[in-house]
Amino acid sequence: MNKDVVFIEKINLSDKDKEVIREFLISIFEDDGKLFKNMIKEKKARIIDNSFTFIDHDLFNRTYKIMGNCIGPVLYVYDIIYNK
Repeated sequence: MNKDVVFIEKINLSDKDKEVIREFLISIFEDDGKLFKNMIKEKKARIIDNSFTFIDHDLFNRTYKIMGNCIGPVLYVYDIIYNK
């Protein structure tokens, strides 16, 4: 399934940063979500009560808070958590 990424209004990033995040998130769900399933096993992605999914982006040391459980065609990025 092709995914699209939408950032909620409170997220203020440059277009370049949004594109990097968009490419990262879309790549996770290619090939029938194989990478996403692997990230779940490694605890680098966590689904919390079907309300939010947290996906770690180790390269940039941040975590994306996605609304829902990522089964639909659109990923809504609700928040970005900068890890220390």
